[in-house]
Amino acid sequence: MHFSAERTLLNENIKKIAKVVPSRTTMPILESILFTLEGNELQLRASDLNVSMKMSIEVDGIQDGTIAVPATILQQIVNQIDEDKIELKSEEDGRVKIISKKGHYDINGRSSEEFPSLPVVTNSNTVEVNKEILNRMIRKSIIAVGRDELKPALLGVLCEIKKNEIKFVATDVHKFVAIKNTNFSSEEYEGSVIIPERFLSLLLGYLGGDGSLKIEIGENHIKVDIDNYLIYSRLINEQYPDYEAVIPLNNEKVANIDTVEMSSTLKRVSIFSNQKTKQISLKMNPEKSIISTLSYENYSSAEEKVNIDYTGDEIELGFNAEYFIQLLDNIDTVNAVLRMDTPLSPNLLVPEEQLEDEELLMIIMPIRLENS
Repeated sequence: MHFSAERTLLNENIKKIAKVVPSRTTMPILESILFTLEGNELQLRASDLNVSMKMSIEVDGIQDGTIAVPATILQQIVNQIDEDKIELKSEEDGRVKIISKKGHYDINGRSSEEFPSLPVVTNSNTVEVNKEILNRMIRKSIIAVGRDELKPALLGVLCEIKKNEIKFVATDVHKFVAIKNTNFSSEEYEGSVIIPERFLSLLLGYLGGDGSLKIEIGENHIKVDIDNYLIYSRLINEQYPDYEAVIPLNNEKVANIDTVEMSSTLKRVSIFSNQKTKQISLKMNPEKSIISTLSYENYSSAEEKVNIDYTGDEIELGFNAEYFIQLLDNIDTVNAVLRMDTPLSPNLLVPEEQLEDEELLMIIMPIRLENS
């Protein structure tokens, strides 16, 4: 394989596809980007076995071929070369030579035969989603994706597709987000799949601009074809919990809060909290509302008044401040509505006003206060 290319173009695309390369793996070949040259078309591929990506760019082809090149060192040197054009050339012994006017740099390549093939999306259905809507739904939901490997279903976002609505749901059991949009149509497919968070985070980088995006959903994989990029992901084939069972229906204690003020107050007070639990107390009555914390480990405490419109009986709730802040910062409106029941029951948090065609609902689970 031998070609020359615009350094800026090559550098930009190496950076994009390198995001798929795993930081840790037991398979050394996955630390590489696969280069395949046919004529003037250069294909780049990367995979972590769960997420795969393929892209094509135009180069000046000299000799067709294919080889896998270690991603980290390749990205570093191509980024640092300060020339307009560079060449890449693979030798018969597997070495890859990067050539500039000022010098050349050699890397050990790997055989393309070791590289995993692209997934096959079987029994697939295609749905079309507006880019702006999809961008918003991903950003709103992924903040609640779980991190516990022992609960694999929670490592992704549940995507529910009906004829006239699309819904994303995510939870880590401490917080919960559900966002639904009815400006959507799916004539041929209705169903639900769990999409890994890594795939959705990667997809965010390609959802700029107007227009729509076609998503191919298969039995075990999902695929997106956008511009010159193909992105695949293995679906999480697990049973998602019955999330509707945890949505409280009878929370009659209602507080109207300023999201910015509440978030900034929590950030200040939580500095003095237990750094493991981030526990804070929110005590409300019609006269005043106070956010406080006490850490026996650090011998520290803090207390601050916060403006909350609340007219019910006095209630004191315990929260993980970090989770509460994440949800508050996920709301676009100036004010939000917090609906409560008892100190240990789930709390609903919603925007004061919903956007047209959208419903955003969040839940924050309370924690038992240490001094209770």
